[in-house]
Amino acid sequence: GQRTGVFVDITASGSRRFRRVCTHFFHLPCATSLAEHGQSKCPICRAPFSAVLPVPSPVDDPSGWFAAVDVDGDGRLSPPEVLEVLRAQMPCNYYAIAEALPKLWSRWDLNGDGFVEEQEMTRQGGLLEYVRVNFPSRLHEKPPPPSIARTPDDWFTYWDTDGSGELEQDEVVRALIKTFELSTDLVQVQHMRGIVEAVWGIFDTDESGAVDRQEFLMPDGLAETIVASAGAMARR
Repeated sequence: GQRTGVFVDITASGSRRFRRVCTHFFHLPCATSLAEHGQSKCPICRAPFSAVLPVPSPVDDPSGWFAAVDVDGDGRLSPPEVLEVLRAQMPCNYYAIAEALPKLWSRWDLNGDGFVEEQEMTRQGGLLEYVRVNFPSRLHEKPPPPSIARTPDDWFTYWDTDGSGELEQDEVVRALIKTFELSTDLVQVQHMRGIVEAVWGIFDTDESGAVDRQEFLMPDGLAETIVASAGAMARR
């Protein structure tokens, strides 16, 4: 499968050789290229990093894999952390897993503390194997995103996955990256983030970090502003 990488801070103290600086996963050659060209901040969240860590295979190196995906280094993963890892790392039916995981969680969280540890993730019969067997990838498991230029209302609904009626700034950035298929072009990722950051304050007037559907769709709202700023890319 496609190799992924994460951004880390190399630290000399403590039991870990590195510290993850953010939750994001990237196509490994792109992340490495970004670092080689002198960039030192995550293009999605701007967290500073000092190195790129290739994420090992959970089959070949389960301990190394778990250390790489355990963002805060506490030796355990919460349900949101598990979902983020599965989405980035495994060819699986992510949307079905996201719906089923709350009911299945107690299979692996045997002490009921709300977390799973390395062995519960990687052992035979563990969470990863269960996902591989029971939630194989489904082609077209979700239709491609609508056009933000032609059907911005549908675009907002598509990416408002929790039905809150709001999109946070990072959600909008990630949605645009996926809509325009930019994930392997980190220069364009940075450009798209810059567009959103430049105009965000105009619409997020209460500084809540989110915009609602009206702010997104109104004439000269966030959707039209992004389309105008992104140019031909947004009108594809």
